[in-house]
Amino acid sequence: MRNPEVAVTAFVVAGPSDAAIRPSLPFRLVSALDRRLFGRANDAPFEGVMGAYHQIPKVHWNDWIKQSGDVDVLLAHCATKSAPIAAELWEYHFNADSGASPQAFGFSEVLAGEPVTELAILRRRPDGTRDVACRCTSGTKFSAAFNAAYAKGMLPSLVERELVSSARGRSRADHTQSASFDIPSPPRQPTLVETALYCARLTATVVRRMVTGALRKLGGEPGNWSLVVSEGDILNSPLDRLTELKQPKGEFRADPFLFERGGEKYVFFEACGHGGAKGRIEVGRIAGDRLEDVQALDLGDAHNSYPYIFEHRGDVFMIPETHERNRVEVWRCVDFPGQWTLHATALEGESPADTVLFEWEGQHWLFTNLGSGSFHDHCAELHVYRVDGPGLETIEPHPLNPVVIDTTSARNGGRPFIRDGRLIRPGQITSHGLYGYGLKLLEVTRLSMDDYAECEVRRIEPQLDRSTTGCHHFDVAQDMFIMDVRRAYGAKLLGARPIAVRAT
Repeated sequence: MRNPEVAVTAFVVAGPSDAAIRPSLPFRLVSALDRRLFGRANDAPFEGVMGAYHQIPKVHWNDWIKQSGDVDVLLAHCATKSAPIAAELWEYHFNADSGASPQAFGFSEVLAGEPVTELAILRRRPDGTRDVACRCTSGTKFSAAFNAAYAKGMLPSLVERELVSSARGRSRADHTQSASFDIPSPPRQPTLVETALYCARLTATVVRRMVTGALRKLGGEPGNWSLVVSEGDILNSPLDRLTELKQPKGEFRADPFLFERGGEKYVFFEACGHGGAKGRIEVGRIAGDRLEDVQALDLGDAHNSYPYIFEHRGDVFMIPETHERNRVEVWRCVDFPGQWTLHATALEGESPADTVLFEWEGQHWLFTNLGSGSFHDHCAELHVYRVDGPGLETIEPHPLNPVVIDTTSARNGGRPFIRDGRLIRPGQITSHGLYGYGLKLLEVTRLSMDDYAECEVRRIEPQLDRSTTGCHHFDVAQDMFIMDVRRAYGAKLLGARPIAVRAT
């Protein structure tokens, strides 16, 4: 457990569990191969977990019943019909019913091409009533084993946050304004036809991914990212005619941030080649439909991206993504725009990505996405800290961290901005099997060291008939905004229509 307010005190073992439905032999064989090829996560995070696990007392079910009078919550990891021996019994939705097939969790979403996979923790009380304690969504992956493993990797953080919320007398269900809380359907056993169809679709997907990888190695540009600009307000302007800023062939450009200086508009962005090279930060000045005087910044030899640039008390600072160095880094500009020096660091030993720092209602806040789960991914959790400013001498974690657990909104997608007194946070949508599928504009309705809440005010998604397959970042500056978009392979050769994305 990462939160000091929460600790695992005991494991109750050998309890009465209901036998789940045993899947068919063909499905078990397919699942075993699927797990072997695609379901294995990064083992490193488990080394510390298993060490801690062996230090926690194990108590037999019968002995636990005798001493469980003051138990508030019991978290079940298997299906059971037994009466709760605690004030609340928490169950994962995929094994909460004896008629479910937990081994098939994540399968139906992949087979049906669902954009997201839902997870929920159900709360059962001694009187038999049951509701949803909390829930989250995970972008559906291309493989059922991968999909299930990734989604289940989000559960520990979800449980931990809900325990803290409950201890503080509130439920996250009361603080989430964008989702209904119907109980998700439990997974069922796939039929033989469904299993065969899944095999065929997975094979086609693997072949397609191999072809895409080969094209990149041969110098092709499948899924190329580029920068586009437009005039207007990102909250309500149409997004059907975006101007692409010309870029060198074979270069990938993304994560743009605008900064005005001396009457000129500059763009700081990530650039890299298509052969798997590390990202670097570059800056250029907007001149019509191109960037001029482009130069690379020297910020060290690690991967750099997401150059969040801001001004504070007359100085210009930047927080690039430096998760490979396992810390947040704040750089100060000594000669605009190309010379920078390291100013401060924080969160040593963590893996932060897409970090922003801003002032709101007299306090400074740092929002970042820490690598989480068994896959150490940065798309699932938003962590909030109260800080003293760019010096990062004082940094206080929010008690409810991670305040957002959801791959369709947690990851920062640009600069938070204020419009008509409202704080708007851009969040990335990772769904449809794609990183960088789209964007959400989220109004932060409550932000304090006691609470956090946000709600969606606009959604931006790719417009496939314009050969746009993704967008995952934007920034605003007075009367214009800039975005990055992913173009379908061969879009330019086929004479695609003007670049557009779809807003709802």
